[in-house]
Amino acid sequence: MANNLKSSLIKSFRNRRLHMFGVFVILSFIFLVLTKFSKVYTENISLNVDYINLPEDVAITLQKPKKLNVEVSAVGFRILLYYFKDRRLLLDLEQDVIQKDSAYIYEPMITDKAIKDKIGYAVEILSVKPDSMIIPFSVLASKMVPIKLESNVTLAPGYDYVDSLMVEPDSVRIIGPANVLKSIKRVETQLYKKENAGVNSSEQVLLKPLENKQVKMSIKQTDVVVNINKFTEGSLQVPVKIINLPPKVKINYFPKTVPVSFYVNLKYYNDVLVEDFVVECDYNEVKDTKKSFFTPRLIKTPEFVRSAKVKLDKVEFILTK
Repeated sequence: MANNLKSSLIKSFRNRRLHMFGVFVILSFIFLVLTKFSKVYTENISLNVDYINLPEDVAITLQKPKKLNVEVSAVGFRILLYYFKDRRLLLDLEQDVIQKDSAYIYEPMITDKAIKDKIGYAVEILSVKPDSMIIPFSVLASKMVPIKLESNVTLAPGYDYVDSLMVEPDSVRIIGPANVLKSIKRVETQLYKKENAGVNSSEQVLLKPLENKQVKMSIKQTDVVVNINKFTEGSLQVPVKIINLPPKVKINYFPKTVPVSFYVNLKYYNDVLVEDFVVECDYNEVKDTKKSFFTPRLIKTPEFVRSAKVKLDKVEFILTK
């Protein structure tokens, strides 16, 4: 038993020494890293230049993206952090550049806010190459074109359109090279589908992307306005009026009234009156002929009636004098 106790004590002592040695190694490594990265270093950093706040009617004409090589001085930790960041330098074309003729000019050592925003204000900028960047651009043309709705809408039984399907806005501003814009006459929507519609609605629909990627659109969607209501049919007996009858000619005609059917928004049905319709028969059409009948024609209908039709083809007549 004494031998076992002695063996356990020796083993425990050895394990403790190994543990202390491991801790010492780790602490030494941490101290070494802290010492190493606390020193000041000089480093070259490469930044890919991109742009923000580019006006709608301006296009950058560079074929390849610009790059900046920035020489900086900072403690190692500061430089190390940079390598975990996005390496794009965002130039604000409203604040970071000056405009001269058809180019933006960026002088990084004079206007260094964009670089400091990227790599940090605790880093000293020693030099930037190139020390001046010219960014040529061209001003694009623009014009308004109509939006054409592509739709497949079915209405609930008894419903009809108060107004045809509309889009709001009904036009879009397109921006691009003038020679490209000439061929664009309209912009179409994605297919708008609605089944068994029975209520008014206003819903968004996307515009179809243009094939030419040089052309931009001022909006990407529009609203489809569906304005519908219940419609119904009705019929009235409307008096027949004979026109162009010579004073010396006397006739008798039958019937004196003809049926007129109409199609109207249900809310206006009770507003439909006989006197709002005019049906005429023209004597000039039958004089000097052997006809014994007129063809009645509907001359006037109320503005709010969608459609109307005379349901009788002939009005018989005889000369009485």
